[in-house]
Amino acid sequence: MGKLTAPPDLAADGRAFLTQLDAWLVAERLSFDPHELVLVLELARTTDRMATIREALAAVPVTEPAWVRLAGEERQQRLAYGRLTSTLALPTGVAEPTAVPAPAGRTPRSRRAQKAARARWGTAA
Repeated sequence: MGKLTAPPDLAADGRAFLTQLDAWLVAERLSFDPHELVLVLELARTTDRMATIREALAAVPVTEPAWVRLAGEERQQRLAYGRLTSTLALPTGVAEPTAVPAPAGRTPRSRRAQKAARARWGTAA
């Protein structure tokens, strides 16, 4: 990996996520602020947890009480994943119709701040 280094506690899914994220950062010429890197690592760990829960769900019959608990935990992990993705302003795969490509070198945080300022003051993109 380039700038993002996977900690030893990450499993295959978390490492794959970091590899893909790192490739995207290089391609878009973006970087994270140091405090955002903590959130990126938590996002990778959440990716691992979701994979583990999915495997456990596949092994437990739907009629078992454990399945309900696992399904609830999977839902909570998906919510956490979405919040972390949103906080980091990572792309969702859905193109915004009025989005303007960010200049090279902009961090996700500065793009969020600029988007908020435009919404607040009603300026066009």
